[in-house]
Amino acid sequence: AQAAPAMKVHFLDLGSLRANKNDMIADQDKEAKLDLPLFALLIEHPTLGNIVYDTGIPGDWETELIDRVKTSYPVQSSRTIKEALADKGLTPDDIDLLIVSHLHFDHSGGIKYFAGTKAGSRVLLSRDAYDTVSNSDSWVKKFFLMPGIDFILYEGNLRLSDDITLFFQETHAPGLAGLMLKTKKNGTLILTNDAVYTEEVYRKKILPGSVYNIYKTPELFYKNIEMLQDMVKEHKGTLIFGHDAKQIKKYLGKTLE
Repeated sequence: AQAAPAMKVHFLDLGSLRANKNDMIADQDKEAKLDLPLFALLIEHPTLGNIVYDTGIPGDWETELIDRVKTSYPVQSSRTIKEALADKGLTPDDIDLLIVSHLHFDHSGGIKYFAGTKAGSRVLLSRDAYDTVSNSDSWVKKFFLMPGIDFILYEGNLRLSDDITLFFQETHAPGLAGLMLKTKKNGTLILTNDAVYTEEVYRKKILPGSVYNIYKTPELFYKNIEMLQDMVKEHKGTLIFGHDAKQIKKYLGKTLE
């Protein structure tokens, strides 16, 4: 019998921001800067079709991002999710499912490219993220509340298939969804998203330095790291961090099966 086709995971380069390192990782040199790569995943799945996880910033970021953000996180380079998909010979119309990890601008800014598409009619987002942000006066509402975009809201963890699970992390932002992928040749990939920015943060358990990057209490940050450690042990997993420039270089442009 022929083996079932393997899931393929593509890491899409969406540019980068720069930040004060101390805002992201506490107790750093106040002058030090940190480059924050932006990326999305394109997952070609044998039964679920083409899936995109996260969407980066919008192409018109110069007018769409507020001044405070452009000052604190200056854009170094940007590629839209639409451009990144084009490199793979795809358009947003070719995507079957869009997953948004959380609603911060550098993850939700490209949702608009899916308006009116199949994926745009069923965007997976945690209810906690949707309810918290849509009922606030947050400036990022314009990135996801629009005609042609509808959501499937879920709570807690969500198993999409034997090899794809979204896992809830109560840190960084409301409803933050990490992603666990069980690949055939590359083992289990555990994407922490922004719960853990870099390997240094994970290894040393260093809190973010800015209040904008701490959700609810610091205790939840430490509890989440313990959960990730348990997941790594249980699944013999490889952690992929939210904005680790050194690590992501190994993956950008690669296809893992």
